[in-house]
Amino acid sequence: MPLTIQIPVRTHDNFGDSISKLIKTLSKISGIQDEEIILDFSQAKMLNPFFLCGLTCVIRQLQNSGKKITLNHDRNFNISSYLSTILFPSTFSPSKDKSALDFLNKYNQKTYIPIISFKTGYSNNYTLMREDILNAISQLLKNQLKFSEKERRPLSYFLDELTNNINDHSDAREGYVFAQFYPNSNYLDLCICDAGKGIYQSFLDNPKFNPVNEIEAIQLALSGNSTKDRPEARGFGISTTRNMLVNGLKGILFLWSGNTAFLQAVNREAIVNIAENGYFQGTFVALRLPTIIPGEFDFYKFVE
Repeated sequence: MPLTIQIPVRTHDNFGDSISKLIKTLSKISGIQDEEIILDFSQAKMLNPFFLCGLTCVIRQLQNSGKKITLNHDRNFNISSYLSTILFPSTFSPSKDKSALDFLNKYNQKTYIPIISFKTGYSNNYTLMREDILNAISQLLKNQLKFSEKERRPLSYFLDELTNNINDHSDAREGYVFAQFYPNSNYLDLCICDAGKGIYQSFLDNPKFNPVNEIEAIQLALSGNSTKDRPEARGFGISTTRNMLVNGLKGILFLWSGNTAFLQAVNREAIVNIAENGYFQGTFVALRLPTIIPGEFDFYKFVE
């Protein structure tokens, strides 16, 4: 008999609300032995990119492991229409045909992009596809936000660094990107995640490092250490990203891998263990990026 999991009615503007509800939802899914899971969106009204991107990643992972995931939202027109428009959980995945990227032009007048999946790997085809899609996302968000090239630069940097992390460190087959702009609140929520081996295992797999637990592994990543031996390896990109986002742009960063999470805002920094069933397979990164850039912000003071 399939197990039904009720999706929250809404996720609120508070940064931690959508993440807290994602953790609770994934806790219910964790360890389920049933071959079919029903996700009930019948009461849902408004859901944040952090919640939906993380849930997409988990759904795709479960489907790849052989589980059947059924979505119940047909009678909830508003949420059903929104989920269909953002391509949840099927995602938009660019092909070798660059004309497929023209599809994103449909979102120029919206405040969000579709949930996008991108393949990992170092072949020329995969590298070019990732570059094309990242450029398209950056340009699309620039158009939606009416950003100047100067204002777009940090956003492009975050996309580049964090998607490269997935390619370089995760051993995941694909990564996911989703973003939404909130014009009345002057911020953009951006989520990037994967269902790979996670930060702790990535460090354990390298003989240069021997972290005793997930907390120590995340601290290594936050310090700019890399598990790659290539000269061009840039660490996990988290160190520069959090410095630029939080100290430069006054935004918020949340990182979750395994049972450990890290949060940093202007006046707060914490790294904590989440309950045993609050587990994220891979790495989940949520950024809240202010769209009013501080006048004193200088991109080149933060890049390595």
